[in-house]
Amino acid sequence: MPFDGFLMKRTVERISDEIKDYNIRNIYLSKNVLYFSFDKGDLKISLNPTFAHISLVNHLVSDPEKNAFVDLLRSRIRGARISEFVNMDYERTAILRLKKMDETGTKHNYEIYIDIMGKHSNAIFVEDGIILDAFRRVETRFRNINPGKEFAIFPSKKVRIEDVDSKECLERILETFLEQSGDKKPKISEFLYSSLQGFSKITAEEVLFRADLEDSAVSEMDESMITSLWNALHTVRLELASNYSFIYYEDNEPVDISAIRLHAYSDEKRCDNVLACINEYFTFVEKKEKRLQKKNQLSSVVKAKIDVYETLLKKLNEEFDECKELDRYRKYGELIKAYAYQIQSGNEKV
Repeated sequence: MPFDGFLMKRTVERISDEIKDYNIRNIYLSKNVLYFSFDKGDLKISLNPTFAHISLVNHLVSDPEKNAFVDLLRSRIRGARISEFVNMDYERTAILRLKKMDETGTKHNYEIYIDIMGKHSNAIFVEDGIILDAFRRVETRFRNINPGKEFAIFPSKKVRIEDVDSKECLERILETFLEQSGDKKPKISEFLYSSLQGFSKITAEEVLFRADLEDSAVSEMDESMITSLWNALHTVRLELASNYSFIYYEDNEPVDISAIRLHAYSDEKRCDNVLACINEYFTFVEKKEKRLQKKNQLSSVVKAKIDVYETLLKKLNEEFDECKELDRYRKYGELIKAYAYQIQSGNEKV
């Protein structure tokens, strides 16, 4: 997934600089995208399963949708001040904290938890640890996201990359991972994105490339392999501290974005402002998705019309075949009518 934990943390930090201590002017919903309007732009929270992400844009919502969750947000937090916008380390969950005084003079401290997790993406509105509502109400074996329920953070035992501060620490994490894996033989890439925050499959592959390692089983790693992996992770830590982001192209079209350099691509652009990368990439993929949807809709309409006309053509051809001998049958009918008085009852032929 292009919008991994590393990129999300960097994005949230950049947006926080722009919206902290500002007041929300309004909230809109359009095609699974929430827009929180500020004087300096719009906080865009895309909960689309295909390309969920967060960004800051200048967007005029021309077709806002009616939605009960948005109506609740407007009634509670329109005019509220942003006290904090933070990311939960390198997890794909951000927290928007707001303060507002209502008409009675009562002060409220609200939180909106934003999960950017593909089809599980969600925005959860919370006050004093209790869920007021959510964009998607859902109950899983991990937590119950419904109004009135106590809010629980999505459980995670992953380790921050900053906390892997020595080779010995990495060895301990590897040992714990193997113990929890039981009889399975997980590979190194699975260890990276399952045990360390922020990693996706593609960034795990990047670490293997930097370490010059095959994606072998963790149980087969020797001392030199662990050292190589540690050194590669150290380069990732250094890059994350640089605040540069990257967008990658194939055939002059953006195909990926990342917070660290990915050697899987040769055509790249480095962005000093992460929002520039994000907006360029997701603007392209959203337009591409719209074109694809329109293409599929048109194809469906055309196919339906073709099916109708093919059925009609088949019927007309059958009727045409029946009418080919029309003149001969008409003459037969005229002869039978003319000599009907000579035809005996019960004759099969005349």
